[in-house]
Amino acid sequence: MKITTKIIYNMETWDVIEEESFEYNGEVSLCGGSGGSSQKIDYEYNRRMADLAERETTMSEKYFDAWNLSPRRLEEETAAANIGLLPLQTREERASIPLRGETERLGLKHQQELMESSGRFLRERAPVQTEFFKQALTGVNVGKRKEEAVAGVEHAYSQMMPQYEQSLGRRGLTARPGDLRKMLFDKAKAKAGESTHAGTTAEAENFERLNLATGFRQ
Repeated sequence: MKITTKIIYNMETWDVIEEESFEYNGEVSLCGGSGGSSQKIDYEYNRRMADLAERETTMSEKYFDAWNLSPRRLEEETAAANIGLLPLQTREERASIPLRGETERLGLKHQQELMESSGRFLRERAPVQTEFFKQALTGVNVGKRKEEAVAGVEHAYSQMMPQYEQSLGRRGLTARPGDLRKMLFDKAKAKAGESTHAGTTAEAENFERLNLATGFRQ
């Protein structure tokens, strides 16, 4: 069996530049095992569970008896008292009708003041509205967003590769071809994914800007 201790590849052609290995003919340990099981009735466990069930039943009965002694009467008296308050609440409701009329009059006056204030605000925000429509129609640069997303992935992987090789080097290992191919594949996949996501997000943002501009009211 061939044991490879060091191998260096050309990252562009995947040709082997340097390799160190040796043949091993010793013993090989395998992970494995066997076992079985048999169904047995645990009478002691069943007895404990039965005792526990009986204790829970006893506690429930005691709780119900305790509730009958005091809380039940209190709940019934509270319900009766609430029923007795209904006539008083009805009289208070009738007495509050004139007050509600005055409140409504003041509310109408307040609404008129708000409408006047709103008119002043609309006139003052005209320059802001113009700039808003300009930004909505201009939108964001979809291509630039995609380029920035791809550049971010490229930068992240440019730092990841040396760190990965350093980590292996500290343990006396080198990157395997399969690991390097997977990392390159993951990077290409990440770049495509981020580019698509950035483009979709930018297009959605432009659409939302136009949607807001369409629903904008003076």
